[in-house]
Amino acid sequence: MAKLLKIGIAGCGAIGSSLAKAVVSDFSDKAELVSLYDAEAKKAYGLSNRLNRKIAALNLQDLINKADLVIEATKAESAYDIIRKSILAGRDIM
Repeated sequence: MAKLLKIGIAGCGAIGSSLAKAVVSDFSDKAELVSLYDAEAKKAYGLSNRLNRKIAALNLQDLINKADLVIEATKAESAYDIIRKSILAGRDIM
C-alpha cells in the first residue's frame, strides 16, 4: 500500500470546508486530512467535528509540521505568512 499524502488545510470557511470534505470522502485512498487551522479556532474545531475527526490544530505551525501538503484557503492578507512558513518548513503548498 502506498503512503498517503498528509494534507493540512489552513482556513475553514466555505472553500476550506469543501476541500476538507472532498479529501475525507473522495480521496481517502490517496490522502489523509491530518490537520485543520483557522484564525478563528472555533471554525477549525467545528469543521473537525462535522467531519467526525479530531484534527484541529491549535496553531499554524502545528498544521505545517503535520502535513506534507498545506492547502491555503484563507483571506488574502493571511496567505503570504502561511506560504512563507510552509516553504521554510519544506512543505508543498497549494
